[in-house]
Amino acid sequence: MTLGEKIRILRRERGMTQTQLSGSHITRNMLSQIENGSASPSLQTIYYLANMLEVSAAYLIADGEDDRILNKAKTLDSLRIQFTAGNYKACIEGAAAITEQDDEVSLMLAVSHYRTALAEYRQGKLQAAQKSLLTALRHASSTIYPTEEIKTEAALLMRFMSEADANLPLIDIERVIPDVKVSSPDLYIYDRLIDFVNSGHFTETEAIISARLLSSEIYNNHITSKLMMARGDYTIARMLLESTIGKHSEEEIGAVMLLRLYSELEICHTHENNFEGAYNCANKKLAIIASFRN
Repeated sequence: MTLGEKIRILRRERGMTQTQLSGSHITRNMLSQIENGSASPSLQTIYYLANMLEVSAAYLIADGEDDRILNKAKTLDSLRIQFTAGNYKACIEGAAAITEQDDEVSLMLAVSHYRTALAEYRQGKLQAAQKSLLTALRHASSTIYPTEEIKTEAALLMRFMSEADANLPLIDIERVIPDVKVSSPDLYIYDRLIDFVNSGHFTETEAIISARLLSSEIYNNHITSKLMMARGDYTIARMLLESTIGKHSEEEIGAVMLLRLYSELEICHTHENNFEGAYNCANKKLAIIASFRN
């Protein structure tokens, strides 16, 4: 790209006319000749134009390699803005323009794909969520920055999704994520407590709940209701489950968790001989499972 082409492109990107850019330093006709390559600006004019266009003078007179480096730097600035604002889709799309990804770009992409997967997971778009998680893990493995939290939650989410939808492609989690470490306590504690209740470790479960180690009210209520059910307190468990579903929106709860809550609620209704309630819960479960195919 010639110096004149760079000036013309930058001017148009900034929405400036030739008259506005030339100002009182040079004539509009001279600027037109510079842009067309029929005139060469003086060093003083180059500094003036660089200042007006908000780039370095070195960029205007740089060769192709320096041009590539600066373009990457400009793209990175845009990515940082989108990433900081939480515009993860825009960040992912913008990163496609960078052919050589470094550690910073890989980290931003890992987080962006992970956050995208979380949104898809909560919406019940499990195949899309699985794909986004695998992409997030690929980028997480390409950066020197710590990404253990992403790896931990990705492993748990993929397990939850495979339990909710048997039609999902099977993923060997230990192969995909060989070095999972516990650095995301809430989801991990919830997962462990599910195992505790299912294994009959009620005292340990109660102790952890009493210690308020779970920050999520939805997780906490689900574990508490499972504990009550395990001890035969189906009415109290049902009331807690209904309260949780009524208090929180479907978006807050997420499709997979909502499926779990309705599964527990169906069991409670059955033990209370409320077969109509159990039937309604079964239908809601089927509707959620059907949404996974959309």
